[in-house]
Amino acid sequence: AFGTARVIDDRKRKQAAFRALLDHLVPGRWEDSRQPDDREVEATVVLSVPLDEASVKIRSGPPKDSAKDRELAYWGGVIPLKLTTGAPIPDPLMHENRDIPDYVSSYDPVNR
Repeated sequence: AFGTARVIDDRKRKQAAFRALLDHLVPGRWEDSRQPDDREVEATVVLSVPLDEASVKIRSGPPKDSAKDRELAYWGGVIPLKLTTGAPIPDPLMHENRDIPDYVSSYDPVNR
């Protein structure tokens, strides 16, 4: 990705960026979280990067090594990676038990 980053200093714009990021990762979490205090907002650098240009290369299947490379004494192949979630684990230091919110119990980062 190509673009020129600039620092966002405005508190309201920083808060909007925090919310956008958090709700993108876990929809609904922003409203169900303690909001950052002045010290936390000040200590966090937010960058805005307009994407002037971006590219991606996606392919599936085995490697497409040349015949010459396949003769080398190196392993070739694919290491599959998966993004999975486990059961929610409540903070053991919470003062009281709280029900796990639906957005947590149904969280699926892959199929949102």
